[in-house]
Amino acid sequence: MIRDPKITVFMPVRDGAEHLADAIESVQNSTCSTWELCIANHGSEDETAEIIARFRAADDRIRVQDHPRTLSFVEVLEAGRRSARSQFLARMDADDLMHRDRLLNDLRMLESHPDAAVVTSQVELFPRERIQEGMNLYVKWQNNVLSPEDHDREIWIEQTVCNPAATFRTSALEAIGGYRAGPFPEDYDLFVRLHVSGHRFIKRGEIGHYWRRHQSSFSVQSTNFSHDAFAGVKAEGLFQKFDLGKKPVCILGSGRHGGRMAKLLLERGVRIDAFFDVSPIRIGKTRHGITIRKQQDLAAYKAEVPNAFAIGAVGVRGRRKVVRELLVEAGFREPEDAVCIA
Repeated sequence: MIRDPKITVFMPVRDGAEHLADAIESVQNSTCSTWELCIANHGSEDETAEIIARFRAADDRIRVQDHPRTLSFVEVLEAGRRSARSQFLARMDADDLMHRDRLLNDLRMLESHPDAAVVTSQVELFPRERIQEGMNLYVKWQNNVLSPEDHDREIWIEQTVCNPAATFRTSALEAIGGYRAGPFPEDYDLFVRLHVSGHRFIKRGEIGHYWRRHQSSFSVQSTNFSHDAFAGVKAEGLFQKFDLGKKPVCILGSGRHGGRMAKLLLERGVRIDAFFDVSPIRIGKTRHGITIRKQQDLAAYKAEVPNAFAIGAVGVRGRRKVVRELLVEAGFREPEDAVCIA
């Protein structure tokens, strides 16, 4: 066992025998040698344990945690987080591949950006034949979210960091209590809570991780990754980050996304003054008891209610740029008193 690892790689696995050896070897091939690899075997019923034992016998930088299958995934994540023997925790999935320079570059970024709690890289999806259009568009968007300012603005749209490509300061994870269980995506919840607590993220513009996609992925199967589950995390994060219980709110878009967010914020006691929309069918009506006004009234509303907070909630692809232009024209500043969600 390495005495003072510079970085802990944490890899949970359950029934991952098909790809596990390749994932471990990608860590071993790293240009950074001062790592420890903690593999959490989550009650695997295939040859996972035998593969881990073989690698562990040949490399004392590898250690294993054995967990019963009945333990929740969040409990496994928390056990791994708490066991890290270094100040940096690099996540890694047991079916992904790590670029040989990822760990070294992550360490350099953390050392040169002491204000960053999370560093990461761009990712590449594989195998190509299994990549659906929606996931391809998401990763293309995610790969363009680089600077801390980009993350601050975009985190309310979607998760800006590929979780298995992320390296965290363990102190930041400890400060927010680590992973949390609930009917929501635990990784998005973690990143939102880090952001709300003032921690910063930064991504370098190069591929550092290869993200495997397949239909057995937890995110594909779990209801914790539904639109409603993501919206719940956003609503709670927005409420806390921008102190929405103490200021009026308006929502651009009275459709599915805007209506869902309004409902969640109303449940938290938020005062929502109005929806703004372009649809002549909706204008003049109400949703959740809130008047739907025409989009052209937004600037006048801002002048009347200067402390208002605006949420752009238009789900039509390509429309977000227009919404952001409308917010600027009306006098809102993102992310100070306005955000866009999806």
